Formats: sequence, C-alpha cells, structure tokens
Amino acid sequence: MASWPGLFMITGVWLELMSFGWIIRFEEGG
Repeated sequence: MASWPGLFMITGVWLELMSFGWIIRFEEGG
C-alpha cells in the first residue's frame, strides 16, 4: 500500500469511465 495516491487516482478514473459508459448507454438505448 505504498502508492495510495496512485491507487486512488486509478479507482477514480475507473469509476468515472464506468459512470460515463452508463450515461452513454442510457443516452443511446433510452
């Protein structure tokens, strides 16, 4: 657990990509 900031950043980016993907999916699928 030496790279806490790096892990936190990766988790934040992953969550952002997931939420963005869900938004696109809802926008396209309805």
